[in-house]
Amino acid sequence: MLRMIIGALMLLGTITGAMANVRYQPPVVSSSQHLLPAITITGEIRDADVAVFQRLVRRADQFAATAPWKNEPGGHYSVLVDTPGGSVDAAIAIGRMIRETDAAEVAVPQGAMCVSACVLILAGGNTRSVKGKVGIHRPYLMVDPNVTPEAQKRQYTAIGQAIKSYFESVNVPTSLYDAMFRTPPEDVHFLTEEELQTYNLGMHDPFYLEAIYARFAQRYGLTKIEVMQRVKQCKAIQEPNAFRQCLIQPGKST
Repeated sequence: MLRMIIGALMLLGTITGAMANVRYQPPVVSSSQHLLPAITITGEIRDADVAVFQRLVRRADQFAATAPWKNEPGGHYSVLVDTPGGSVDAAIAIGRMIRETDAAEVAVPQGAMCVSACVLILAGGNTRSVKGKVGIHRPYLMVDPNVTPEAQKRQYTAIGQAIKSYFESVNVPTSLYDAMFRTPPEDVHFLTEEELQTYNLGMHDPFYLEAIYARFAQRYGLTKIEVMQRVKQCKAIQEPNAFRQCLIQPGKST
């Protein structure tokens, strides 16, 4: 029953019946300075988009298998989102897939918007980058048979449990759902920079970052503090691929 409720949920966006435009983009330079392919998601998120996304992740896997950095820590594809929302069920499925396949980052590019169910996709990223706008509001059923306050309370209790369970699994504070619930479905609250940090949406997952530091230290025989010092020193390098090379061989930028 809970899955049926969540599957029927739609967030902000005009219901047109069309799937989101989920596309594979040839390798681009990500914030990690690897040459990476990207999967872009635009338009309204639908259940059928999950299979499309899964297929494109496999395509990214094929690229990564022959890339010169294939054995390095970190993800091998990026996700770029610009969508008004859609199916909660599909967004959670894509978010989980992003986490399980260790995408390099989920990004909201400059000028893009990630609203409603899209936030669930953004939350799935171990690394999250927001240069556009992120908006939230209360989820709702397109056809809602619950006409009493008591029935609505039961419904939203179940919905809240499902979404909070997902947020916990991707290390996003469950208070984000509480903020979503407080915003009426006909409105959108765009998160401030401070709120993005509070909900871990505009930053690396802290547990993931510490794991990457540990993996990098282990691979190159460094202490964790040495890795953190190198990260700080190498951040000033802007050339493509130079950041990673700087970490591996300090003093060299090519």
